[in-house]
Amino acid sequence: MAEQTSVLNIFALGPPEIRLGERLVIFPTRKPLTLLIYLAIEGELQPCEHLAVLLWPDASLEHSYASLRNTLGQLQTILRRSDGQTLTPYLSVTHHALGLNPGAEIEFDLQTIAQAYKQARADRSS
Repeated sequence: MAEQTSVLNIFALGPPEIRLGERLVIFPTRKPLTLLIYLAIEGELQPCEHLAVLLWPDASLEHSYASLRNTLGQLQTILRRSDGQTLTPYLSVTHHALGLNPGAEIEFDLQTIAQAYKQARADRSS
């Protein structure tokens, strides 16, 4: 039987909620959730240095990078299916940048609203 990748649903309107398929995703701390939502909002690869300084502004750059690596590891673990595997990773990670994988099945409520607004404006001007 072929396995299917679960859709990652990111709900940022109201209290943040993340679902992987039907499963509510629980975050051990706020940083992995913050990182995920930030990456969803930005929509493109973000330089690691920028993320490290943004999320840990009072720490040294070395400590900020270490904290980012730790948080990224937590996020990758959290986003695995319950059987521990993903067919398409939800994150795109390079040595110098990270972001959401554009090939993954991700639904983001803010993006859905932005697309609906854009469509409504296009329909209105037609």
